[in-house]
Amino acid sequence: MEESFVPLLPASFRPAPALSEGHIHIWTISQRPRTSSDYVPLLSKDELSRASGMRSPQLFNRFIADHGALRLLLSAYLDTDPRKLPIVANNYGKPALDIPHCRLRFNMSHSGELTMIALCLDSELGVDVEAMRPIAEWEEIAASHFSHHESESLRGEEPKARISAFFRCWTRKEALIKAIGMGLSIPLDSFTVSTSLTEPAMLLHCAWDPGAVRHWTLVHLEPGPGHVGALAIEDADWSIQQFEWP
Repeated sequence: MEESFVPLLPASFRPAPALSEGHIHIWTISQRPRTSSDYVPLLSKDELSRASGMRSPQLFNRFIADHGALRLLLSAYLDTDPRKLPIVANNYGKPALDIPHCRLRFNMSHSGELTMIALCLDSELGVDVEAMRPIAEWEEIAASHFSHHESESLRGEEPKARISAFFRCWTRKEALIKAIGMGLSIPLDSFTVSTSLTEPAMLLHCAWDPGAVRHWTLVHLEPGPGHVGALAIEDADWSIQQFEWP
């Protein structure tokens, strides 16, 4: 899988970079507007309702800014009004565009100060990013949520490297279940991903579908200092291009 990085600072959001078959565009947002009020008119009633349920002004503003940015990006790729985009979610919360014959697929994740949006044509995908931080109970989390192979792999790392391996494992598993679109209804210990930096990101075993190992591709991402990410996408032979949100 080829990967390139393009710092893109457009004065407007049109035209979007050309997206063709076999290509994935990943946008990283590390700087948000000081006020999110300009993005409020872009959001749907459902999105505004979800934003109002955020437990702090900071989370409220981040939700508005991220979902406003998502709408601006999608509208640029589709050359349409961001306010009129019919974004819907399935029963497990995976978002999609409710537009007949629309080929554009997308997924979004945020953690800490970073948000990532991945887009492609025709194939389901999932992206996850995590701000790396100390977690005292990481071993307990791994033992109760990860597969036995993954837990053993984490313990096999050097002590100082184990928390990084934990987050690599977590993001790869999250990206996959987001791509599949069934959320945490899929037990995290029912499939196994690679965790070490000495081996490529990949799905190693899947209890409910042995063929999933051949069907899904995992990609390790390093979106910014102190963060780790992962992408899951159907099939293989994808070329990735990364962009920075202005």
